[in-house]
Amino acid sequence: MSLKEFISRPPVININPAVDDSPFFYNFHKGVPPFLKTLFLISLFLAGAFLVPSYFRRKKGKPKSSQATPVIFHFLLYFTCLGLGFMLIEIALMQKFILFLGYPTLSFSVTLFSLLLGGGFGSLASNFLKKRLTRKISLVALTIVIMVVSYLFALPFLFDKFLSFPILARSLITMAILLPLGFLMGIPFPIGLRILKDFFPQDIAWMWAINAVMSVVGSILAVILAILFGFTWALLAGALAYIWIFYQFHSFATTKSKELVSAEVPMIKDSM
Repeated sequence: MSLKEFISRPPVININPAVDDSPFFYNFHKGVPPFLKTLFLISLFLAGAFLVPSYFRRKKGKPKSSQATPVIFHFLLYFTCLGLGFMLIEIALMQKFILFLGYPTLSFSVTLFSLLLGGGFGSLASNFLKKRLTRKISLVALTIVIMVVSYLFALPFLFDKFLSFPILARSLITMAILLPLGFLMGIPFPIGLRILKDFFPQDIAWMWAINAVMSVVGSILAVILAILFGFTWALLAGALAYIWIFYQFHSFATTKSKELVSAEVPMIKDSM
């Protein structure tokens, strides 16, 4: 085989250079590595194996409103998007802050601590939100999307400006950047449960399980997207999940209010 023929043939392995946005220098497979495909399929299978039977075995109960039957599908998508979106954003940010903090373990610790601490405060603060809950969810989701997109443009500048600072200062800066995002990401889940209680209180445990299982699926999906397209696209995929939440609850608040209020669902006026 001549050199020209060798060059003209498509490579049988992945020879693309590793970059900061997709630093998988050890991955010579074209596309997703087989073990990661298997892991993703196993996670989907286990998710279905646990969630589908649990749906039929869950505590049965009559909806509080005859108008609420179609709403269960919206809640299913809502808690699915929350689980996927949170993990996609979290894992992508962990990778990006390695460039700033210098160590993968330190980036993992500081990023996880900041987002979970902020999420805890956000969940606590959600107790003070009493009225127009669906509108507040849509507003919070939209703010999360705006913050995530702004990070894509602001983080390179901030990293360059503060990279020479001591490691403790960089860790504190990381916390200052991520705590507000974590605070906002901690609000939708408890509010969603409160609204769900007005429709299908018997499904709260099932929706909680869906959110947890989708978090596991989202962690694997984040790595797959990073290998195929880069961590930036994994971050944007997480933002896309919150865009869907914004659209879903914005339309829900504007189009379903009259139907649900006319059905006299308890406390639904406050939820709108």
